[in-house]
Amino acid sequence: MFLPVSGFCCGLAGPAGSTLQATSSSPRSCYQGRDRARSGGWSQGALLQTRRNCRKRRFSALQVSCALRKVTFSDTLDGSELRVGVIRSRWNEEITASLLEGAKKTLKECKVAPDNVVELEVPGAFELPLAARLMIETQRVDSVICLGCLIKGETTHFDIIADKASAAIMQLQMTTAVPIIFGVLTCLNEEQARARAIGSANLGVEWAKTAVEMGVVRNVMQGKRPAGKESKKLLF
Repeated sequence: MFLPVSGFCCGLAGPAGSTLQATSSSPRSCYQGRDRARSGGWSQGALLQTRRNCRKRRFSALQVSCALRKVTFSDTLDGSELRVGVIRSRWNEEITASLLEGAKKTLKECKVAPDNVVELEVPGAFELPLAARLMIETQRVDSVICLGCLIKGETTHFDIIADKASAAIMQLQMTTAVPIIFGVLTCLNEEQARARAIGSANLGVEWAKTAVEMGVVRNVMQGKRPAGKESKKLLF
């Protein structure tokens, strides 16, 4: 479902100088314009340009939609006493590399020392739970961020991996009492993934802040860190 964004417009020159102009509050109009172009004898170049315009508008709408779905965090998150693990899947590497960049930048902003950020790479999302368990057992981390990207294909492989990986990560954090952030994008296409990993809507930022907050919560509840001046709050 696309978030309506006003002002989408596709204008192309067609046969005999004709112009296809489609303006709407939704990128859906791009598809309608494309279909009219096909039936009207448009050139291959015009059709390709229509397709490129459609992609741009869908990506813009996805970024706006992602930007509106934000969780709020305290401005005083302090991870100076935390050791955070970050595990990245190399599957869909451009996407996961961008998520990692956003996460590491945010951890630094939250005062997590570079020496206390433990990084590990694995081939795919299916390997993330085991890598997280090994990291928890050997690196004494206070929280772990699992980064990955699954894009649905023609088979049920996507559904199986997404289900098993998320269930294993949830079970692992419940048995170890170490927060594990499920930073795996599960998208229907590459455009959805890019909208959530590249630019201002990079979800690696939120996942890093979640790891810091939950790491602090864990240490406070286990008596490893004072709760702060206000007894009813954990983080301030």
